[in-house]
Amino acid sequence: MYNTYGAPSLSTYQAALDWYEKTKPIRGATTRPIGNRRYHHSASIDKRGDNIVLVYERQPLIVWEPDSTFTLHAPSYYNAFQAYRLCGWGPSGMRFNWDSGRLFVTHNGNSTHLPEGGSLRFVPTSDSSFPTYQCVTERNSLEYKMRRGVASKLASAQCVDFLAWAQVVLATSTPVVYEECAEARRKLQTAVGYSPEFVKEMDSRHQTSNSPEAEHARRKWYRLHNRIRGLPFQLTNDGRGWMFAPACRVMLDQITSTDYTKWDDVLKVIAGHSGRSLYTPVSHGNGFSQMLTRQALAFDEVVEFIHKLIACVHRDTVFEVVPVRSGAMPSARNSGFFRDMLDEPKQSDKLSESSI
Repeated sequence: MYNTYGAPSLSTYQAALDWYEKTKPIRGATTRPIGNRRYHHSASIDKRGDNIVLVYERQPLIVWEPDSTFTLHAPSYYNAFQAYRLCGWGPSGMRFNWDSGRLFVTHNGNSTHLPEGGSLRFVPTSDSSFPTYQCVTERNSLEYKMRRGVASKLASAQCVDFLAWAQVVLATSTPVVYEECAEARRKLQTAVGYSPEFVKEMDSRHQTSNSPEAEHARRKWYRLHNRIRGLPFQLTNDGRGWMFAPACRVMLDQITSTDYTKWDDVLKVIAGHSGRSLYTPVSHGNGFSQMLTRQALAFDEVVEFIHKLIACVHRDTVFEVVPVRSGAMPSARNSGFFRDMLDEPKQSDKLSESSI
């Protein structure tokens, strides 16, 4: 592990207060670096009312209260490196672990999931210079076990006509031009409520920022941008990731509908989502050339996509939810089917910063 910013591992409110009072502000500013002074823009200590706030990468990370309870917030940059960079920020004995795209806090023998954008509250369980703490934020630790053959049976019952049609089409047609896949995806975005104007605005907003506050908003737009481009879901082979229930329902309704005119767009969405990209240089005769991109799609990939779609829409039937012992680290397998994009920030009519 490493402690880039030189955080001092404060274990009580009094220790945090003493550290704040003895730390000199940066010359010409009010910022007090928590460790190495060269990193004061990213790591500092502040007093807000009676609380002592440890600021990590420009966002509050730990808020100490006078009774030595503290709230731990997830870092704004949520990635595997944070498990190492956060070494030294928590009380003595607190460790951070990264497992399957999730950040865990381990203290006093218990591991607790700290979700992206979430927070945990800890209270002291002993009275000493280096007390132990207990997390009092309710977190239901669950694992999701797929019931064998259920998704396959549902797909055979509901999607047999579409699958038979897709098998014939894929056997007799050439790979789809990527622009056609992108157009089909835009139709899906519109069908679930994201207007073309909103998507265009989102594409521009996630690219630029001129201040820490604007950078924080840009990251939110960037996350939303990637997820809308990934509709109806982004799931790994072991079921980690996320899904967007309305988009899954729209696609399944189109597949099971007798309105066969929708099937072509559905197949193009699947091709853009799961197909393999083929690149062919095209010459214009004037010395310039560009790449023609096509999406090659195999029938097995269509079947796999349909099974995931069924599992998203009928997750309560396809999966068995199993509670995990308190303090244990649950498996992330299939967790993406229960992580809905509806829990993420949404668009608004005016596209205000508060709406994301």
